[in-house]
Amino acid sequence: MMRPLSTLIVFLCLTLPAAAQSPFQAVVENAITEVIRPGYATLAGEAATMETAMQALCAAPDEAGLDRARTEFGNLVEAWSAIELIRFGPVRRDNRYEKLNFWPDRKSRGLKQVGDIIRSKDPTVLDVATLREKSVAVQGIGALEYVLFGTGADALGEASPDSAHRCGYGAAIAGAIRTTADELVAEWADENGFTARLTKTGDDNPAYRAPEEAARELLRAMTEELQFARDIKLAKALGEAAKKAKPKQAPFWRSNLTLRAVRANATSVRTLFDKGNFASALPDDQRWITGSVSFEIGHAIRTLEKVDGPVATAFRDADQRGLLNAAIIALNGAGEAIGTHYAGATGLIIGFNSLDGD
Repeated sequence: MMRPLSTLIVFLCLTLPAAAQSPFQAVVENAITEVIRPGYATLAGEAATMETAMQALCAAPDEAGLDRARTEFGNLVEAWSAIELIRFGPVRRDNRYEKLNFWPDRKSRGLKQVGDIIRSKDPTVLDVATLREKSVAVQGIGALEYVLFGTGADALGEASPDSAHRCGYGAAIAGAIRTTADELVAEWADENGFTARLTKTGDDNPAYRAPEEAARELLRAMTEELQFARDIKLAKALGEAAKKAKPKQAPFWRSNLTLRAVRANATSVRTLFDKGNFASALPDDQRWITGSVSFEIGHAIRTLEKVDGPVATAFRDADQRGLLNAAIIALNGAGEAIGTHYAGATGLIIGFNSLDGD
């Protein structure tokens, strides 16, 4: 006697193995909970501390207060550099990425705006809300660097009308950075916001139809950051020869934080790769790629730690240039390990990225 069709269908459903869940689902979820959310939270925290340091300096200007503000600026730069690789999602809304740090500042147009504000003592920049409505170039980390380290910044350690305005402007910049960072913390915490777009893939998702597509976005973020650090931050300023070096084209050269920032960039890639557990998606015979990523990034970081002296000097010194070039080679190796070998082994071919053509 033949079984009814419905009985046969039930039998097949019970006996056939369930479709395996993509390993990239967990990778994406790990990246959000272990890297992106904590990264923006750290940035918001450092921005708040920076704001407090500036307010204290403005209330009682002295050399010690200026030193504290400059030290905290270094922590802020490192926090930004650790999450800078996330160039997609909420940070792209309302030009937040550029508001946080307008760089590269081609032809120094942003710097000119900052200088004009300081020279004219524009009173409208002393209010955070008003400042945030102005150009992205005058409210981010680059603008704050000029306030603290640019021409005339040493006067912040003394009480005067000029330094009072400059200090108040710096405090407002820190407040603007904090506000933007707080917005990013809130939006990434919203389970129904962009987080849902990354984690709830499918045919009805306009951006990511499968976990692999969401993971490809993260993979692209890593390769872009390595390329950005290597080509735009280091190689362009280093030049082909010492006489062609242009250290002032490097980010944060005034505060001598260029290499600290690049080290944080490289570390952020390794952190995303490791804490996202990208290795879990590799076939067993391709697990060597994980070691290659770790080795190349570690080598780049250790080499950059050996570079001594101000950036303006190091980029023109033969021995220091040798170390910088070695770091560039290591960053390139890390980029190949992720963008070519890992992408090829997992099928996450990246293709075009936002830096192509720069």
